[in-house]
This record gives sequence, C-alpha cells and structure tokens, in this order.
Amino acid sequence: MSAEPETTRTTPDELRETVWGVLAQLRQRIRNYITAISVSRLVILLGGLFWLSLLVDQLYFMATNLELSVGFRKFLLGASFVGLPVFLLWSIWPLFRQMQSRSLALVLERRFPQLNDRLITTVEFLQDDQSSLPELTRQMLGRTVREVGQQIKQLPITDVFERRPIQRGIITAVAVTLSVLVFLVMNQEAAARWKNAYVDLAPSYWERNTQLEVQVVAQPSDQVREFDSNREYKHARGRDLVVLVTVPEGINPDGEPWVIPERVRLDLTSHDESSYIVLNRTGDREFQYTFTKLLHDLEFDVQGGDYRSPESYHVRLVEPPQIEEIALECDYPEYTRLAPIGRDGQPQLEMLKVQGSQISIPHETKFLLNCKSNKSLVRASIRTDHFEVNLDPEQTTWTPLREEGEPQPAQSLNLPPEAGIFPDSRLLSFPFVLSKTVENGDEPNIPARFGPSALIRIVLEDVDGVISDQPIRLNITGIEDEAPLIETELQGISNSITRKAVIPVQGLIRDDYGVVKARFEYRVEEEEKWQPRPFRSRPNDSPVEYILERSESEDYELFEVLPLDLSIGQRLTLTVYAEDGDTINGPHESRSQQYVFNIVDTDELLSLLYNKELNLRRRFERIIEEMEKAERDFDAARQQVDELEESLANSGAAEQQVQFQRSLAVAGQRGLFQIRKNRSETRAVEESFQSLLEESVNNGVDTAQMIERIQELITDPLRRVHEVSFPKLDAELGLFKLAIEESRSGRSELTEVTRTTARILAEMRGVLEEMRDLLEFHEALQDLKEIIDTQKNLSEETEKQQKENLIDSLKSLGIE
Repeated sequence: MSAEPETTRTTPDELRETVWGVLAQLRQRIRNYITAISVSRLVILLGGLFWLSLLVDQLYFMATNLELSVGFRKFLLGASFVGLPVFLLWSIWPLFRQMQSRSLALVLERRFPQLNDRLITTVEFLQDDQSSLPELTRQMLGRTVREVGQQIKQLPITDVFERRPIQRGIITAVAVTLSVLVFLVMNQEAAARWKNAYVDLAPSYWERNTQLEVQVVAQPSDQVREFDSNREYKHARGRDLVVLVTVPEGINPDGEPWVIPERVRLDLTSHDESSYIVLNRTGDREFQYTFTKLLHDLEFDVQGGDYRSPESYHVRLVEPPQIEEIALECDYPEYTRLAPIGRDGQPQLEMLKVQGSQISIPHETKFLLNCKSNKSLVRASIRTDHFEVNLDPEQTTWTPLREEGEPQPAQSLNLPPEAGIFPDSRLLSFPFVLSKTVENGDEPNIPARFGPSALIRIVLEDVDGVISDQPIRLNITGIEDEAPLIETELQGISNSITRKAVIPVQGLIRDDYGVVKARFEYRVEEEEKWQPRPFRSRPNDSPVEYILERSESEDYELFEVLPLDLSIGQRLTLTVYAEDGDTINGPHESRSQQYVFNIVDTDELLSLLYNKELNLRRRFERIIEEMEKAERDFDAARQQVDELEESLANSGAAEQQVQFQRSLAVAGQRGLFQIRKNRSETRAVEESFQSLLEESVNNGVDTAQMIERIQELITDPLRRVHEVSFPKLDAELGLFKLAIEESRSGRSELTEVTRTTARILAEMRGVLEEMRDLLEFHEALQDLKEIIDTQKNLSEETEKQQKENLIDSLKSLGIE
C-alpha cells in the first residue's frame, strides 16, 4: 500500500467536521421533506372538509328544505377542530424522532452502495475511543476514514428522497386551494352561506322566497301569543288551540316581496303518531287551524312554499289557573260589635270563607280579599262596576270605568305590604271597603271602596302564561243596617182616656247591632214636632233586643198624661221612638205605630165602660145558653144509653146496638167541640173584664170596692171555670167517648159529665147575676148622669131666658 502525499492528507478534526456536516445536511433535508408532505396533506384535508361540508348542506337542504341544525354543525366543527390537530400531529410526528448518526449513515449506505459500509465504519471510528486498538488497526481505520471523507463530499444528498410523493402532494394542495379560492370568488352567495352556517352558526342561512311566522291566538280576548325561545308554548288543558301562521310584510334577500304559499301545513307528532293538517287561509297573509278541546301535548313542524320550520314547535298542556279558596279577612265597623274578641280582650279580624260565589257582609266593612290559586300567579285583574285593578310585578294600575264599562286612562297604584300577588304561597290579596255610598271609581284609593253591593270579576295569569278563560265571579252583597224594628201594644187602655190617665205600653225593640236610644214621643193636637219623654228604664250596653219594662215585675212602660195638663176634647198622639248606633251612615231611627187618644171626662169614660160591660154580659149570656143546650143534649144522651144497655143485653139486636153507639159517639164528639168553644169564649170574657178593670184603673175612675167586687165575683170565678171546670168536663167527655168506642154503655161516665155541666152552669149563672148587679149600678150612675145633664141644661136655658127677658124690659124703657 503506497502512502498518500503529505500535502493531501486531512486532519482527523476536518474529517469529523466533514462527516458530521453531511449527516446534519441529511437530517435537515429529511425534516424539510416531512414538513412539506404534512403541510400539503393538511391543505388537502382542509379543502376536502370545505367541499364536504358544502355538499352535505346542499344535499340536506334539497331533501328537506331545512338548514343543518346548529347542533350538527357544531358537532362537525368540533370534530374538525379535534381531528385536524391529531392528523397534523400524526403527520409531523417523525420530526420529533431523534435521528442518530449511525441511522443516517445506514440511509446513505443503502442509497449509495459504493460506500461499501465504510461510512458506518467511519461514524463508529469517530464516535468510539481508539486508544485500546493496536497501532496497525488504527492506521488502517484512519486510511478508511480519509477515503470516506474524500468520497462523501461528492455524494448527491437529494437523491436520497423520492420526489414524486412530495410533488403530487404539493400539486394536489395547490389545486384544492385554487378550487376553493375560485369558488369563493365566483360564488360569493354560497361563500356567504357557508360562512353563516359554519362560522357564524346562524340558525337560518339559506335564502328563501317564503318566510313564515308561527304564533298562537290565546283566549280570552284573542290575544296573539309567541312561542318562547325553545319554540314551546304552554296551553291550558281542554281549551281550543288556534295556531296562526303568517307571511310577514317586507322583502326577501333578493329584494322581492315574500312569496305567499298556496297552502301551509302542519306536520304533527302526537302520541308517537305522525300526520299532517292543511291550515285554512283566513286572510291575504294568514293561515289558521283550530284544535278543539286539546287534551294532549302536541309537536308540529310548519311547511309552506320553500319554507320549513328548522325546529319543531311544542305545545305543552298545563292546568289553567283556578281559585281554590276565597276568604275575606273582615274588619267590621266598631258599632256592629261583630268582631270576635281575642285573648287580650281586643276585637280581632274575622276570616270568612266564601262558600259558592256569594257572600254577605255589613256595609262599611273593611276586608282583605284573599284568593288562593292552584298555581303560582304572575298577574291578575280585579274588576268591579266602577274600576279595574291590574296587579303586575312591574306596576299595579287603577283604571276607572264609566257606566257603559268603557275604560279610562290607567293610573299608578301603590299597594300596602299585605296586598298583591305572592307566588310562593299562591295567594292574591287586595283590600276593599264595602260602602253604602259610592260615587265613582275615578280616584284610586286603598282600600278600594265599592258597593253597596257589587260583583267582583277576577282574571288570573299564572307562571305558564295561561290566563283564565272566564273571570272568577264573586258577588258581595252589603247588609244594610236597617232602622230598629218596634213592636208595641197598649195594655188596659183604649182610645178614650181621662186627663189623669196613665198609658201602659208593652213592646219589644229589635236592631241588628243594638238599640242605643229608646223613649216615648208625643204630639198634642196638630203639632208637627214630636216631644220626647224618657222611659224609666233606658237601654244599657246597646242591646240587640230591648223589652219595654219598668222593672222585673212590670213588663211595660207608663206614659203619664196628667203632666201635660190637657183639656177635655183634645187629642194626644203617642209613639215609641228608637235609634241605633250606626256612627257611619246613621244613626237610623224609627217610630212605632202611632196611638191617638181622645181626652174625655170621667162620666163619658164611665159611660163607655158601661157599654163595653153590657156587650160582655150579652156575650156571656150566649155562652150560658150554649152550655144549657149542651146540658140538654147530655140528658138526651142518657136516654140513648138506656136503649144501648138493652141492646147489649139482647144478643139479637146487634144492628140496633151499632146505631146507638154511633149516635152516642157523635154526641160525645159534638159535646167536646162545644165545651172547648165555650171555654175559649169564657176565657175571652174574663180577659175582657180584666182589661176593663185595668182601663178603669189606668184612667183613675176606679174605686177599691169596685176593683175588689169585679175581681172576686166576676174575673176570679170566670178564671176558675175556664182553667179548672172546663178541662175537667173535657176529660170526662173523653172518657165517655172512649167507653162507647169500647162497646160499653158509658153510663157512669155520662153521669159525671152531666154533674160537671150542671156545676159549671151554676157557677156561670152566679157570675151573670153579679154582672147584672154591676150593670144596674152603672145604669144608676148613667141615670144620675143624665139627670145631672138635664138639670144643667135646664139651668142654662133658664139663665138664657132670664137674660133675654131682662134685655126686652130694658128696651121697653128706651134703654139700649
């Protein structure tokens, strides 16, 4: 082996730099190659995704007339944003691999066989420690290294790479890029649509000739309601649902008016069943369809012309708002004393629950109307004949109403804390006053005043936006505080009285909430003004019922005539006056029946009493005559009893026996009717005599002897007759009738009847004699009165005649 000239030798450091430089150049070219391939692939993938998204959107719209859903587009974008980095990372992953010098040397050895493994030997020689090798070996390796160093400089490194893959990638990437750019420039409408769809994520991005808007016509008052942002509408179960589809005014993106489709249809989905309905055209731009009494949830799409709703519309049925309970928290007027008393002894509010749709409360009652609903509320309207209150979370308003019901401008209303809508408790509250006098509702006031009776109409709107289809009606009737009711009657007095009479008046005064004042009032002759006269016992603590009584033993009030110093012939009018405690609309006052009395002298009154006694005696004589007839009938019945006993002893006289029994039964029944009638009339005579006695006492024309005589000889015996004797006779007649019905003769029972009848007649005849004696006494008084009147008249006539004679004598003497 010949040695190389010294001038061509290369130092080891230079050899190392040459080898490492070539390997570094190869390493960089590999990285560039990988980068170019990755970029071209990425560009091709992006272009492919663009064309794929455009194609999918076009095909879907052609098939359905719908845009791709926002969710699906978001999914595509999300998948792209995730897939592209993954793809790119996969493409450039070789760049992150560590390229060892030995691996690069092997690449060159395989591409350039002429190196004959010397390059790998050189890399190993340069990397390993050679101090342990023999000298000869080191010299041989050094020569090999120098030869490789000279040869590697001449290697074409670019021949290591295949050119076709990278050329195809770049050409394809450029073609895809140019196709996208040309499409975007030439078809800007499609470019804008793609941007709206995948960049702006617009719900609607296809340009259409037809546009449809979907709404609902809600009751009451045909209110047009919108679907919410989720295309959902909550509808009251069981009500009619009117779907309204309209073509809006204006122009489409092409500058042309929106095209009105020939027909519009709803594609329905309900209970997992699909169908479609064609809407009725109700105007130039309106289409409607009514679902009657909807009972199930509904889902539908709207289609007309080239328009189709991008998302389905949902109708969810809910229960309509209703009032479950109405209660009035009442604060009654103080004078009514209706408020319950609490433990502290103070009046409390009373809670009245409304049963049905009507309730009655006193006028001027303040109350808080509490309505509990089945759902939480957001708005409510309370309407009366004079005003309407709209309760709204933002602002509560008061709207006056005219007689014809026409609303006026609304006014703002500030509510107290206890009034308003309370969603958490499903409660609606508003304060009112039921007043007897209400002019109008022009001015807002709290509590709201209405009345005297009124119909309240309440309309609710719940959290679902459902409004009551019919107002809830509450009829509140005012209980008017009437004037006191007075019932009176005179006791032991008539219309003719003396100057010193006292007038007993019995009676009862009633008032709903209490009698505050009560007294006598009177007028003399034609006076217009009533004069008051207090009672001895006046109303205390405003009783609801006040009885006219002077004391516990005197159940009447007395009006004394003597203090008036009336003259004979004057007329006195007497009444009872009462007044209630109404401090708001009152007080209410009333007067009883008016009693008119004529003032007469004692003699005239006695004459009147005499006539009454005479009439009573005649009535009593007729009673005695009827009792005598009854006695004769009983005697006749005794003969029939004898005949009945004979028929009972004779077994063959059954028919005759029945006739006798019927006759006796009729006689017994007739006797019962007669004695009961006579007993009632006897009691009336006794009471009339007692009244005459009281009248004489009240007029001051009585004497102790006359009172004692009438009581002991007339009224007391008559009372014993109708309270003792007649009931005994009634019982005996009943026993007689029972004996006949039991087919007995009844002789012993009839005997007792005749005896008792005789005793009653004897007592009555004794009373009659006393009546006659009393009348003879009064007749004597009457005769005496007539004699006195005649003498008085004669005296007056004599005096008059004497005056006339004296005047004639003076005239004859020439004296005028």
